[in-house]
Amino acid sequence: MVNGPPAGQQQYSMAPPPGLNTSNQYNSTTAVPSFGQPGLLPWGDLSSAKKKKKVESRKYKERMLGKLKFFSAKDKYGFIVVEADGTDLFVHYDDLRKAQMDDNLLMTFKGKLDVSVQFCIFEYSNKQGRIKKKAVDIKLLEVKELAQEASTSESNKSPIPK
Repeated sequence: MVNGPPAGQQQYSMAPPPGLNTSNQYNSTTAVPSFGQPGLLPWGDLSSAKKKKKVESRKYKERMLGKLKFFSAKDKYGFIVVEADGTDLFVHYDDLRKAQMDDNLLMTFKGKLDVSVQFCIFEYSNKQGRIKKKAVDIKLLEVKELAQEASTSESNKSPIPK
């Protein structure tokens, strides 16, 4: 019986490169195998690796009042007009669904319904570092049909008997 590689193939050494710590112990500060020096890996220093930007966020506990201004069923987002200052605030479909608003209400409200809501503001910074706000913890307060034009509504009224 012949020990070694088959005929025509070269035998490779399995010995580690010179200077490499082969103890297979983990460095307690970096939780990676130690390669001779703390914090170093065979391909470079950990400190030079790109670090992800931390996305900061904050939720205001104060509840605000507003009305649903716009909703796109296709794109699944909309805007709420904040009653206090009249600004538009982004709202996502998922947050509206959590408030028990069904798809039929969301698709038919424009120009027909006045939807009043209560919500909290969630402020966050996106990946580019810009501060963004959106409505969360939405509570449906009231849904009213908008009054039609006065001339149309008067013509549809039935006369009151005297």
